[in-house]
Amino acid sequence: MPTIPARKLKGFRDLSGDLLASRMEILEIIRKEASLAAFQWIDTPSLEYAETLLGKGGDTDKQVYTFLDKGKREVALRYDLTMPFARFFAENPTPYLPYRKVQVGKVWRAEKPQRGRYREFVQCDFDIVGKDNVFEDMEIITILVRCLYSCQLSHFTVSLGHRGILTYLLKHICHLHSPDVITQALIALDKLTKMGRDKVIGMLKELHIQDIHIHTLLDALQTKDKELEALLLSLAKDSPTDSTSQDITRLLITLHHLRHIFSDTTSIQFVIDLSLARGLNYYTGIVFETTLQNLPEAGSICSGGRYDLSGHFSKTLPPCVGGSIGVDRIVSSLQHTLSPPTTPPAVFLVGDLSSTVDIKTHNLPTFLGLQRVAHILRNAGIAVQHCLDSKNISKQYKQASKRSTAQHALFIENVETLKDMKDKDILSCEVKHKNLTSTQEITTTLKGFLKDQQSSK
Repeated sequence: MPTIPARKLKGFRDLSGDLLASRMEILEIIRKEASLAAFQWIDTPSLEYAETLLGKGGDTDKQVYTFLDKGKREVALRYDLTMPFARFFAENPTPYLPYRKVQVGKVWRAEKPQRGRYREFVQCDFDIVGKDNVFEDMEIITILVRCLYSCQLSHFTVSLGHRGILTYLLKHICHLHSPDVITQALIALDKLTKMGRDKVIGMLKELHIQDIHIHTLLDALQTKDKELEALLLSLAKDSPTDSTSQDITRLLITLHHLRHIFSDTTSIQFVIDLSLARGLNYYTGIVFETTLQNLPEAGSICSGGRYDLSGHFSKTLPPCVGGSIGVDRIVSSLQHTLSPPTTPPAVFLVGDLSSTVDIKTHNLPTFLGLQRVAHILRNAGIAVQHCLDSKNISKQYKQASKRSTAQHALFIENVETLKDMKDKDILSCEVKHKNLTSTQEITTTLKGFLKDQQSSK
C-alpha cells in the first residue's frame, strides 16, 4: 500500500500544548460567566440543510462549505452559530421568554486565511430571545464584555452602531430607496475600516450614488466623540420619523449606561461608530464590534447586534439580540502575550514496579497501589503522572525531571501494599517528597504533602 504525505488543508490547524490550554481556559471562564448570568447551554449539529444557512447577505454565501451528501441532499457546514440557533428555536419554541442561550462550537468559513483568521475556528455565542428593548441589548453587551475582561483582555474598545440610523442616513443623504441598493451600500460601508475610504467610495459609485452625496455621507460617518453626539442629537431633532429619533435615543442610552456600568475600568472604551453595519442582512438595530487597542490589525474579537429572522422559517421568531466571541481569534492574536495557563500542582509518582504481575489472575499490585494514591491526589485537585514501563527508580526520577510537567515527585515504598488499604490509612503512609524545581527532598506523609500544597495556594 503506497504511503501518503502527512499534511493538513490550508487554513486548518492542529492545536496542542499552551495554545490548546489557553483555549480551554478561556472556555472555562465563559462557562462561569454564563452560569452567573443564568444563560442556558444548547448544542446544534455541525451540518445543516444548505437552505438554512444561505442567502443572508454580504459575502457569506461565498464562504459557506456546501456539498451533496450521500443521500443527494444539499447540506452545508455552519459558518456561524446564529442561523443554527434560529432553526433550533423554530423547532423547539419555548413559552417562557426571555430565553437566554449560550453555545460554543466550531464553525467553518472558506475565506482567505491570514493572521488570526482560519477556515475552522471556535466561537461562543450569547443570545436573548424576548422583546425588542434596550435592556436586552445592554444585557448581551454586558455579558460579552465581562467575558473578555475576565480573560484578562483589559484594553479593548467596543464600537456601537445602529442599522436603523445608518439606513436613515443612506436615504436622507444619498436619496436611496431601493432595498437591494441600500443593502449593497450597507455591505460597502461595513468594509470602511478594513478597506479604507477610497475603495469604499469606488464601491458606492458603482451603485450610481453621486460623489457629493458619498463624501457628505462618509464625513458624517467618520465624525467622532462630542461632535458625533451633537450630530446624533441634531438628527434626532430633525428626523421626520419617530423611529429614527427613537433609534438615536436608544443608541445614546446604551452608550452612556455601558460607560456607567464599567466606569471603574478605564481601559475598556465604549464609542459610537456610525459606519458599523455588519454585513449580514438580518441585523435590524444596534450592532457592535470589539477590537484590541494594542492589536487593532487582529480585527474584531467579539461582535453582534439585534437581528430579525422572523420571516426565514415557517414559524415566527420573537425579537433577538446576540453576540459572538471569537475564541480562537483571541488565542491566536494574543498567543505571545497571554498569561501562562493556570495548571494545578502536578506530581510524578515513583514506585517499585518490580513486583510480580500475574496476568492470569489480573493481579497488578504495584499499579493498583499507585492508582489508589493517584485517585486521592486527583480528588484533591492535583494532577498526577507516573511511569508504567520502567522498574528502575533512578530512571523514573529522570523521567519526572526531564519529560513530565510535574513540579513534585513522590516516592512510596512497598506501594503494592496500598491497593487494599482504606483512604485514611493511605494518607498516613510515609512518602519521600522531592521538589523537582529546587531538588530539595524531605520525608513526610501523603496527608502532610496535601496539607503543604493547600497552604501554598
